[in-house]
Amino acid sequence: MDKSMREEFISRLVERVAHDLLNLQKEMNAPNINDVQISQPVSVLGLSVRAQNVLKYANIKTIGELANKTHHDLRLLNKCGPITRQEIIAKLKIVGIKLRD
Repeated sequence: MDKSMREEFISRLVERVAHDLLNLQKEMNAPNINDVQISQPVSVLGLSVRAQNVLKYANIKTIGELANKTHHDLRLLNKCGPITRQEIIAKLKIVGIKLRD
Protein backbone atom coordinates (compact mmCIF):
# COMPACT_ATOMS: atom_id res chain seq x y z
CA MET A 1 0.00 0.00 0.00
CA ASP A 2 1.54 3.28 -1.04
CA LYS A 3 1.51 6.46 1.01
CA SER A 4 -1.50 8.12 -0.71
CA MET A 5 -3.66 5.00 -0.29
CA ARG A 6 -2.68 4.78 3.38
CA GLU A 7 -3.56 8.44 3.94
CA GLU A 8 -6.93 7.99 2.20
CA PHE A 9 -7.66 4.89 4.27
CA ILE A 10 -6.82 6.73 7.49
CA SER A 11 -8.91 9.71 6.46
CA ARG A 12 -11.96 7.51 5.78
CA LEU A 13 -11.41 5.63 9.01
CA VAL A 14 -11.29 8.88 11.01
CA GLU A 15 -14.47 10.06 9.28
CA ARG A 16 -16.26 6.82 10.13
CA VAL A 17 -15.14 6.91 13.76
CA ALA A 18 -16.21 10.55 14.11
CA HIS A 19 -19.61 9.69 12.60
CA ASP A 20 -20.05 6.74 14.98
CA LEU A 21 -19.05 8.86 17.97
CA LEU A 22 -21.57 11.53 17.00
CA ASN A 23 -24.33 8.92 16.74
CA LEU A 24 -23.35 7.46 20.09
CA GLN A 25 -23.40 10.90 21.70
CA LYS A 26 -26.89 11.54 20.30
CA GLU A 27 -28.09 8.22 21.69
CA MET A 28 -26.64 8.95 25.14
CA ASN A 29 -28.27 12.37 25.34
CA ALA A 30 -31.67 11.15 24.15
CA PRO A 31 -34.16 10.56 26.93
CA ASN A 32 -34.75 6.86 27.39
CA ILE A 33 -37.04 6.45 30.36
CA ASN A 34 -38.60 3.04 30.72
CA ASP A 35 -39.99 0.93 33.53
CA VAL A 36 -36.77 -1.04 33.95
CA GLN A 37 -34.69 2.12 34.25
CA ILE A 38 -36.91 3.92 36.75
CA SER A 39 -37.24 0.81 38.90
CA GLN A 40 -33.47 0.47 39.21
CA PRO A 41 -31.86 1.43 42.52
CA VAL A 42 -30.17 4.82 42.71
CA SER A 43 -26.90 2.97 43.33
CA VAL A 44 -26.61 2.32 39.57
CA LEU A 45 -26.11 6.05 39.03
CA GLY A 46 -22.61 5.89 40.48
CA LEU A 47 -23.14 8.71 42.95
CA SER A 48 -20.60 9.74 45.56
CA VAL A 49 -20.95 8.33 49.07
CA ARG A 50 -22.29 11.66 50.31
CA ALA A 51 -25.00 11.80 47.64
CA GLN A 52 -25.90 8.15 48.26
CA ASN A 53 -26.22 8.84 51.99
CA VAL A 54 -28.42 11.89 51.39
CA LEU A 55 -30.79 9.76 49.31
CA LYS A 56 -30.62 6.86 51.77
CA TYR A 57 -31.61 9.07 54.72
CA ALA A 58 -34.43 10.56 52.62
CA ASN A 59 -35.60 6.99 51.91
CA ILE A 60 -35.20 7.47 48.12
CA LYS A 61 -34.35 4.02 46.82
CA THR A 62 -35.11 3.99 43.09
CA ILE A 63 -34.37 6.24 40.14
CA GLY A 64 -38.12 6.67 39.69
CA GLU A 65 -38.54 7.96 43.23
CA LEU A 66 -35.68 10.39 42.66
CA ALA A 67 -37.03 11.54 39.28
CA ASN A 68 -40.34 12.32 40.96
CA LYS A 69 -38.64 14.99 43.11
CA THR A 70 -38.32 18.66 42.18
CA HIS A 71 -35.27 20.88 42.52
CA HIS A 72 -36.93 22.40 45.57
CA ASP A 73 -37.43 18.93 47.09
CA LEU A 74 -33.69 18.27 46.75
CA ARG A 75 -32.89 21.58 48.47
CA LEU A 76 -34.97 20.49 51.43
CA LEU A 77 -33.12 17.19 51.90
CA ASN A 78 -30.86 17.11 54.94
CA LYS A 79 -27.15 17.55 54.05
CA CYS A 80 -27.93 18.03 50.34
CA GLY A 81 -25.89 21.10 49.45
CA PRO A 82 -25.51 22.68 46.01
CA ILE A 83 -22.63 20.44 44.91
CA THR A 84 -24.49 17.27 45.89
CA ARG A 85 -27.61 18.53 44.09
CA GLN A 86 -25.56 19.27 40.97
CA GLU A 87 -24.04 15.80 41.09
CA ILE A 88 -27.44 14.11 41.39
CA ILE A 89 -28.91 16.17 38.56
CA ALA A 90 -25.88 15.51 36.33
CA LYS A 91 -26.02 11.75 36.93
CA LEU A 92 -29.74 11.70 36.12
CA LYS A 93 -29.08 13.67 32.94
CA ILE A 94 -26.52 11.07 31.84
CA VAL A 95 -29.20 8.40 31.86
CA GLY A 96 -31.70 10.73 30.18
CA ILE A 97 -33.84 11.60 33.18
CA LYS A 98 -34.61 14.97 34.70
CA LEU A 99 -36.29 16.05 37.89
CA ARG A 100 -39.95 17.02 37.94
CA ASP A 101 -40.67 20.70 37.26
